[in-house]
This record gives sequence, structure tokens and C-alpha cells, in this order.
Amino acid sequence: VYPEFKQKIFEMTRQQLEQQGKLTEDQINTAVEMTKKFFMVGLIAGSIFLFALFGALGSLIGAAITKKAPPSPFDNPQ
Repeated sequence: VYPEFKQKIFEMTRQQLEQQGKLTEDQINTAVEMTKKFFMVGLIAGSIFLFALFGALGSLIGAAITKKAPPSPFDNPQ
């Protein structure tokens, strides 16, 4: 949807590392390159985790709303 999103993330990473002032320029470049390398992996893993979390929460809410003890078919003989 937003192609500049990925580039914006890398710029923000660089700015945050520069503001901290603890790393040299080479270390910052290495960190940004690692971020570029693992960006899609992290994005996919995060998406899978969030879908699993929301699925579990939805299942728990659905289980809490439904009846706890369904009627037994042996209670009403026909």
C-alpha cells in the first residue's frame, strides 16, 4: 500500500541510532543493513504471531459465550 514505508523504517532506525550516540558510523551502517536484511522476515513473523494471538483471543471469547453443557441426547428419549 505504501512503498515508502520500508524506506521510512530504515531512516527512522538510522536517526534513532545516531541520536543515541553510542555507535560509530560503521556500526550504524551495519545495523541498518541488518535491518534491511531481516525486515521481511520480521514482518512476516510478526504478522503470524499477531494472527495467532487474535485467533486465540477470538476462540476464547467464542468459547466463553457459547453454552457450557450441551443437552444430552439421552435426557429426552423419543
